[in-house]
Amino acid sequence: KVREISADQIGLLQKMALAWETQSKETMSVRNICLYLDRSILHQGCPSLKEVGCLALRRALQSEPGLETAIITSLRQICGRVLRGEQEDIDDSIYQAASKCCLMLEDLGLYQEAFEPWIISEATDLYAADGRRLQCLNSDDLKSDALQYTHTVVSALKRVDTAVQLVFKKQSTGNKLAAAIEHQLIASHASLVLLNALSVLENETIKTLYGLIKRVKQEAKARLAAKQLAYTQACNILSSTSEEDKVQQLLNLRENLNTLFLEAMTSEDDDDTWAAAVLKDALEEALNEEARSTHVAEMLATFFAKTDQAQLEAAMPLFQCCRCKDVFEAFYRRELAVRLLEAQRAGSVTVPERERWVIARLQNECGASYISKLEGMCKDLELNADVISEYAKEDDDSIELLPLVLTNGYWPSCQSNETVLKLPSVMKKKKKHFTDFYSNFYRGRVLEWHHDLDRCQIHVAYQKSGKFTLDTSILQAIVLITLSGHRSMSMSKLCKTTGIVKIEPVLTSLQAIGLLRHFDTDSVTLAATFTSCTRHVRLPLSEESGTGLSNLGLVDRAKVITAVTRDRQYAIDAAIVRIMKTRKTLSHNLLQADILTALKHPASSTDIKSRIESLIQREYLERDTHEPSCYNYLA
Repeated sequence: KVREISADQIGLLQKMALAWETQSKETMSVRNICLYLDRSILHQGCPSLKEVGCLALRRALQSEPGLETAIITSLRQICGRVLRGEQEDIDDSIYQAASKCCLMLEDLGLYQEAFEPWIISEATDLYAADGRRLQCLNSDDLKSDALQYTHTVVSALKRVDTAVQLVFKKQSTGNKLAAAIEHQLIASHASLVLLNALSVLENETIKTLYGLIKRVKQEAKARLAAKQLAYTQACNILSSTSEEDKVQQLLNLRENLNTLFLEAMTSEDDDDTWAAAVLKDALEEALNEEARSTHVAEMLATFFAKTDQAQLEAAMPLFQCCRCKDVFEAFYRRELAVRLLEAQRAGSVTVPERERWVIARLQNECGASYISKLEGMCKDLELNADVISEYAKEDDDSIELLPLVLTNGYWPSCQSNETVLKLPSVMKKKKKHFTDFYSNFYRGRVLEWHHDLDRCQIHVAYQKSGKFTLDTSILQAIVLITLSGHRSMSMSKLCKTTGIVKIEPVLTSLQAIGLLRHFDTDSVTLAATFTSCTRHVRLPLSEESGTGLSNLGLVDRAKVITAVTRDRQYAIDAAIVRIMKTRKTLSHNLLQADILTALKHPASSTDIKSRIESLIQREYLERDTHEPSCYNYLA
């Protein structure tokens, strides 16, 4: 039968499969006849009848020159076409014949010896060529390249499964071919493709790519790509010229990327906390770059001041990533001061619940010392209600004074104009009355009046239009009260009488609403009539006048930064002295490491070095005479 096999490859496999099937049946028939003999000789260590039949067939194949090679070559060609995806014209009968021939080689002991190594070698070369071709792609369309890569790898894996089902019938061969794909196509390329195209791919494609990367245990590289994507997009938002909604854009970015990472890059056996950790690291790097860290803290403070409680809860992760928390606190405190004072002027005697909630959240994140000034501001407003009630018991004047006493260390500092302004006599009397009362109520405390924060309500009456209540700033009130006794006055005399240096903006605001008839350098004349659609008129403040709560806002940003820088210098000095007092002698590198550990704000080596030099000049430290890089503490 072996000699009758045709030289045609397809025919060779079919006839060889038929011969193997016939030989197997005949061997089985002999074994059934001699079943007792077959079992008895197995106990004696002799080969079974099946093994004897396989050995005879192997000898017959090897006795025919080139026959074994022809069979293996035919099988290699069939398998190669399947692995390359060229099996459309292959009939099912050919697959059956090839499968039987593979089983024959396995039984004859030739599969692992002569066939499988050839298949693995050829497949490895095929996948290596595919890898080189994909590596040479230089398209500007990253999405197209990634889709082509994903399709190539997934198709290769599917063809391996097809070859196992139709030809090999051995999963071990499929595993070795899959390992070749993983080595040649996935391990060398998948993470790079994901890194380059992650921002433009659909979730399903990303999920497929991540599954490929997970096959080769490179999840760390995939997560590095995710971190790079988050960092790049966060930097793009922060670097944009538009200042509007940057914090909201960062929140949207975080939410979208977190959803993407959990849906497309997290399998059932993965720890889903990695996405939050990756986003935190990426945002922390982007937000705290030296060139933008201060500006980011200022943006967050403004966002916290203007948004509702739900958005604030969503923004807390951004606050956790911000390292310049001292800058945040300084700007947020100034914004909080404005809101608290406005609420107090509106008649509220308690701190709004929203402010309490924000302060509590900040305390949970940074500790009680971080929010001590914010708590002090809120406490001032609560205690001020007691001061007002006690003062009202002793004040029987028709002119009502509602004082607001603020602790100097808690509230943002602003320059007092108490010594510059010259108050009308009625205001002076009221001011002295409250100062005396407060000195008796709180002994040892000194009041410093900040008239630029004052608001006044003046009741006026006109013959034709009737009575009005004017809600004015202190400067507007002083001008109106001064002019009310003269009707007209020269501008120079008015400036001297009121003590207002820049009086033109104040006069402009009064004339704009109709309270002044005209003003120039020669005279300022009060209007004889006034009309308004409402009886309670709130006078607008001109920006040039520099009065009102804007002095506590973010107008003078440089002063806030200067104050924070000064506080940081004090903190570095205190850390150096505290460490050196304990260690007595320390090298510069070790001292710097201990200082960075002790500080709660970022500091550069230049900042630390300058503070060390300052302490040396002030004789807190000295350089070691034998080792200039070491410092000694001077008691």
